[in-house]
Amino acid sequence: MSTDETPNGLHAAPLYGALGVVVIALILVTGTVLSGKKPAQSSAAEPAIERSIRFEAEAGGSFRAIDADTQVAIRSYGLGEGTFIRTSIRSMTRNRMSHRVAGHLPYRLVATEDGKLSLIDPETGMVIGLSAFGQVASNSFAALLPVDETQEG
Repeated sequence: MSTDETPNGLHAAPLYGALGVVVIALILVTGTVLSGKKPAQSSAAEPAIERSIRFEAEAGGSFRAIDADTQVAIRSYGLGEGTFIRTSIRSMTRNRMSHRVAGHLPYRLVATEDGKLSLIDPETGMVIGLSAFGQVASNSFAALLPVDETQEG
């Protein structure tokens, strides 16, 4: 047995290294807790524009987005159109089914002051951060938001 091995035949250097990582982690955690500082919290931006939307399937594989408050159709999508919207709603519908929530209830589409866009299911709490999927995907949902008359002109 060489001098750098433990009695079990294990090399001591990796064990000391692992022990050092654990000790450093404990020191950092303890120091943070004792300092009294609160962990950084993400400051959720306030909603700038939002709309409650229902999605209804139509004949031939098309679907439409309806303003849940006014019951006015916002936009219809034919077969092969609105693929990202269709996929997102399908995912949220599956989530609703697993929670035994009615599928016809509206979703909330929210654009925050910092420019982020989210689709929220108020019934299950599921949130899809649409901005994470890129500008084109995000714009497909942004087209469903009401136009802010104060910013026109």
